[in-house]
Amino acid sequence: MRSVKLPLLNRARKYGYIVWRKKNDFDMQLLLEKMDKVEVVVNNSSIGIKNIDWKHRRIPITYTITRTLPDNISTITLKLDSKKRLIVNFS
Repeated sequence: MRSVKLPLLNRARKYGYIVWRKKNDFDMQLLLEKMDKVEVVVNNSSIGIKNIDWKHRRIPITYTITRTLPDNISTITLKLDSKKRLIVNFS
């Protein structure tokens, strides 16, 4: 299973997004296969189908999730499971 590791940026934590930089575009396109929408799973719980904003390089996951993360969390790991759901892990 392919995975992508991204830094948890301050703006992502504040506004509730998974964001990536231009240098990660290729990895994200390989992972998400240029989909427009994806079901997102955080902490083994589905948070629904979310739009992928390719132009601004972000996926919304709500700030209630990101703002409650401890300060020592600095990495987001993304995987696509066999059902084409985006599995999100923070570390």
